[in-house]
Amino acid sequence: MPRSRPRFTVHRVHRVLIVDDYDDVRTALATLLTLHGFEVETARSAADALRQFGVGLRPCTVLLDLRMPGMDGWGLWQRMQTDAELARIPVIIVSGDRTQKARARELGIREFIEKPVTPTRLLAAVERQCWRPR
Repeated sequence: MPRSRPRFTVHRVHRVLIVDDYDDVRTALATLLTLHGFEVETARSAADALRQFGVGLRPCTVLLDLRMPGMDGWGLWQRMQTDAELARIPVIIVSGDRTQKARARELGIREFIEKPVTPTRLLAAVERQCWRPR
């Protein structure tokens, strides 16, 4: 009788990039996501995020603050749209500026979460985007 092969479950790594200029926000979001099994990278600016994309980072989603010094979140999103590979990465806007919600919807941003963030809402949004086919 032939021996059956062991069955292995392959777990896809779900890596999230958090882009926010406030250290405490990045730390809080990263801690929450890490405790729920996500791998997390952080960027303190749009330029920092672009550097990470430049060396090959391809997260399953990006949590993006809109108001940052230098290039803001919209500028980063626009730069991502100019690269076919980066344009496929889902973006979740995490912002205290609720006036930008309509603009986000018009541009096709998949999720908009208002600050202060509730853990349940954040985790649900990240899970929807990380398990969604691109």
